[in-house]
Amino acid sequence: MTSTSLLSVLLLVFGPLLATGCRSSSSEFETFMGMPLPSDVTVTNMDGNWGNDPWRCWEIYPASDELKQKLVMRWNLAPNPQAFHGVASGNHIYCKYDDLSESYSGDSSDSYRAVGIDARNNRLVVYFYNG
Repeated sequence: MTSTSLLSVLLLVFGPLLATGCRSSSSEFETFMGMPLPSDVTVTNMDGNWGNDPWRCWEIYPASDELKQKLVMRWNLAPNPQAFHGVASGNHIYCKYDDLSESYSGDSSDSYRAVGIDARNNRLVVYFYNG
């Protein structure tokens, strides 16, 4: 087998595996939140549990008031200064923000969503839990 043929076979076999294992934070956001990120923002940090108890927390820069409004409306969120109380996973607390200039949350029987603005750092924080 020539090296070109071998490379072709390897790409056909392993290509799909590599592509599905390399999802971006932006595509994760779109999958969980049901809407794409605006083109002028970037996910700067994402935490989450990929097991049986899925949750995600995204930090998005710069803060997008338009995205915040879409999420608040879509999920029917209400103002809540305690929206980002954190989630415990392992021996660490994730997604805990005490100094947000505004925050919103909503709760249903099987999920929790929150959106917050950190005006000092010009960042939007989004939390999603689907238990």
